[in-house]
Parts: sequence; C-alpha cells; structure tokens
Amino acid sequence: MSEQKGVSVADKGIDDFESMNLQPGTRLQFFTHRNHKPVHYVSTVIGLEQNTYLLLKQPRDQGVLLTFIDGEKLTVRVFSGTAICSFDTTVIKTLTHPLYCLCVAFPRSIRSKQLRRDMRIKVALDAMLHVAGKEEKVRLSNLSATGCLAHADKPLGTVDEAVSITFSLPFGDGDDGHAINARATIRNITEQQKDDANSAAIGLEFEGVGGTESLIIRNHVYEMLLDGRQNIV
Repeated sequence: MSEQKGVSVADKGIDDFESMNLQPGTRLQFFTHRNHKPVHYVSTVIGLEQNTYLLLKQPRDQGVLLTFIDGEKLTVRVFSGTAICSFDTTVIKTLTHPLYCLCVAFPRSIRSKQLRRDMRIKVALDAMLHVAGKEEKVRLSNLSATGCLAHADKPLGTVDEAVSITFSLPFGDGDDGHAINARATIRNITEQQKDDANSAAIGLEFEGVGGTESLIIRNHVYEMLLDGRQNIV
C-alpha cells in the first residue's frame, strides 16, 4: 500500500506466517501483474496447507468469474488486526465447479506495514448515545479504532463526560451486522445552527472496547480502505 493520509508505513519485514492471523473467511486483497499497472481484486481465504498452498475464493469482476493462468504471479495483501501484510505468490491451479477457488503457493516472505490506530474513515451509521441516564439517537460520520464523530439534533453531554455508544457494523459476507457497545469520553462538542435549531457534532474517544469488537472495527476500517481512499477522512 502506498503511503497516504492516515497510514503509517513502518516496514518491519516479518517472516512469521502466524502473525498475519490468516484464517478461513478472512477477506483479503490481491493484485494481478498482467498490465503495466497492477489491478486489485477482493477475495476470501477458504483454507490452507501449512508450508504448501493457500485456497482463495475465485474473484469476480462485474459478476463474471476471473480466469488465471497456472504460474501467474499475484501479490496478496491482508489486514492482520494491527498491520497490513503482503506477500508475493503464484497460481498453482484454478479449481472450477463446484469449488471456484484459486490454489496458490504458500508465502515464503511476508512484508508488514503498521496501520495507525487513529486512521479515520467516512461512515453513515445510526447509533444510540447513552448520556446522563438517557438514550439519544445520533448519526456517526467518521470512525476509527480509537473513536468516532457523532451528530445529534441537539447538544448532548459535556466535555470529559463518560458516556457509552452502541452501533452496528457488518462483519463477514452476508452478516447482518455485529453490535458494538463501547464506553467513551466526550472530547469535544461543536454546536451548529440549522433551520433555527441547535445541533451538535460530538467527538468521542473510546475507553472500553472488547478485543473482538476492536478487531471488528479495525477490519471495517480496512474494508473501507480497500473500497477506495475517498473513504479516508
């Protein structure tokens, strides 16, 4: 991944496959090298044989399954939970009906680039803010692993007040969403005037997010990054 706003690229050069946390169902990105400019696609890990091969879901382009040549070079990129890892591989075999997957060579060398915890992405999510013993409807406009920006129809809470917020994020193909319930602290409140009514933008810093929920937030941030840098705040 090129160096861009919101990403810290501290190369570590790791060789430990386990550090990628590559499990069946993990979404990843890979690049073909057929043209002068690499083309990227999104796929999913189906399974693996340690030190031998990986099975990746055969990607589609506009609904059509892509074809690959045995021996074709690919560069794979995956989010480990704290870093973006990449490695080069080659296609061993394309397995068609009923599997529709690619068998690729097991990676021999892995590169890692640390992802900043505070990288923010644009979102449009309904949420419930729990403040002063009440539940208030808000809408999130950006999100990171460490906090979010919520918009309310009226000013809510005070700076440094402890609150909690609940919202839902997709997690995996076909998933209806995973509820995130996080303790947070209000760090700033910006009052706004709209149609003769007061509204507010409320900056929240997460203080208590479970390990699984934190990973879901990080994965969602990475998924949005895969969709395009226009999603980065």
